[in-house]
Amino acid sequence: MRNYSRIISRLIVEQANADIIASTKSAINLQNTMGLALQDNATDSHLAVLERANALALHTFDDAESFDSESRTQVWVDGSQSYVDAEDAQEGTRANIGLYGEYTVQPSWRVGAGMQAANQNNNTVENGIKKNTSYGIQAYSLLGGKDTAWWNTTSLSLSKHDLDVNRTVRLDGNDGINIINNSERGDADADVFSAYNELGYNFLIKKNVAHGAFLGLNYSDTDIGGYTSGNADSRTALKVDSTSSEAWDSELGYQLQYGFDLMGTPAKLQSKIAYVHVIDDGLTDSLSTTSLADGQTRNVSITQTDKDDDYGRFELSVSNKVHNNVYAYLNGDTTFARDDKDSSVQLGLQYQF
Repeated sequence: MRNYSRIISRLIVEQANADIIASTKSAINLQNTMGLALQDNATDSHLAVLERANALALHTFDDAESFDSESRTQVWVDGSQSYVDAEDAQEGTRANIGLYGEYTVQPSWRVGAGMQAANQNNNTVENGIKKNTSYGIQAYSLLGGKDTAWWNTTSLSLSKHDLDVNRTVRLDGNDGINIINNSERGDADADVFSAYNELGYNFLIKKNVAHGAFLGLNYSDTDIGGYTSGNADSRTALKVDSTSSEAWDSELGYQLQYGFDLMGTPAKLQSKIAYVHVIDDGLTDSLSTTSLADGQTRNVSITQTDKDDDYGRFELSVSNKVHNNVYAYLNGDTTFARDDKDSSVQLGLQYQF
């Protein structure tokens, strides 16, 4: 009887197109998950530049020169491996590599540009990105450092993403019987422009201690191209229209840096705590899709659940100039006072040629 009931229920569902409607709703949920994950990727794309600033600042706590300060032009490379766990987006690992050229305009001002590539693989994906391969260009400015208490870091990036996405369409009856449980795969492209700026002031009280407040602004503009989600013979397969979204957030925080000697090489321990305010979360409220089953275009709208617009972020990192031209770092950060926790751990190296 249970199997018979499932067959009858499925016939009714297909006759009423309830499965296609459920599929359309799952598509907009997937679109928002993709958007949040791409926002996180955009934020991560600036970490290499932030670490470059930290690497150059190590000489503040060391008598020796940091990297080659005689040449006005430098070339450096960054490579890192990250583990990310974001409840509202994805959980997985991300490998990143970048090659940069830098020019010293003034002793306290450096500008640079480079290319970056990354690959992220996520775990247990029901509605999200299974694999994300990206390539991009980046430009940055590092102002302040050795002789100034004021400092400002600016980073701009433009990246293209190739996404392998998975969408789960599940429909259960009132009696608990599962009627539809389809997994629809698709390949999507996305373009993301991102800008990050961090302005701060350090109190340089001791040679090896610096602390002070900082203000950060984070912006991303995400365009996800139209794509086909599912096989042509599936009733829940869809053609999904392209979407665009913008996201803004700000950080107001305090940081503490402590320099020390590690087996004869300069090292630094840094902690940051910040209050984050989301100005615009970039979530999509409506989406247009075309069913491959009946060829009809449907527009779906959803009411977004309230997200945490205000929460805290804590970061702890340790870095070390292991060689005259080699800089290593280990970072860990997490959010708090937030419903959807977002944490990551990153291990990386930078080498200056």
